[in-house]
Amino acid sequence: MENTWPIYFKDRLIISNKKSANVIVTLWTPKETIQKLTDSDSYYIIGQLYTKKGINYFLRNIFANPVITDIYLVGNDLMQSGDALVALMENGIDERHNIIGVESGVIEVEIPKEAIDLFRQKVKLHDHRGAQNIVKMKEFVIRNDASGGWMRPTRYPDPP
Repeated sequence: MENTWPIYFKDRLIISNKKSANVIVTLWTPKETIQKLTDSDSYYIIGQLYTKKGINYFLRNIFANPVITDIYLVGNDLMQSGDALVALMENGIDERHNIIGVESGVIEVEIPKEAIDLFRQKVKLHDHRGAQNIVKMKEFVIRNDASGGWMRPTRYPDPP
């Protein structure tokens, strides 16, 4: 798994401490900016999340290697992808796989609602969006060691 994970956008992610259970999502703020402000032992991956659709790839990566227990959401939210991720964590999805409370926020039907519900139970989101929080990165990223996983690694089919 280690050589093939992350499955999606591996070349666009910064991978650091594979024993960490933390992911840092930087939205539209360059991931390299956050990397410079963060202890490399404190995170497994740093990546950007530009759009609501990108949440599907983010989820698929985590389901394929479910050691992540903490998501640190930082940076500038220009396309409301951060809002959508927060709403997903707080509200879940409806029967049509729409993120509850989000316009045009859809989770692919190939990802089961049960998996989304388990993700919401097992993973904690730390919302630190906004430029004022970027300089405080060292203060709120806490080292957290991954110990196993909260589900069996699973890959869901891509949409047609």
